[in-house]
Amino acid sequence: MAKVKSQVPVWQEGLVRTALSADYQCILAALVDRGRLGLGPLTCRQTAILFCMDGVGQGGGSAVEG
Repeated sequence: MAKVKSQVPVWQEGLVRTALSADYQCILAALVDRGRLGLGPLTCRQTAILFCMDGVGQGGGSAVEG
């Protein structure tokens, strides 16, 4: 899991993937793979499942939907 308040570098031409933390590299790889396979964007539920989230939001216990 990413560290709380971890810094994500501002994108600029030539920025390499390794400038991101391992967690963010994993997210980026998953999104690139979906695009490469023609699967389209992820829903919130698919994102939660892909990254082993429990589906409970921080703002009041709502389950992840959609």
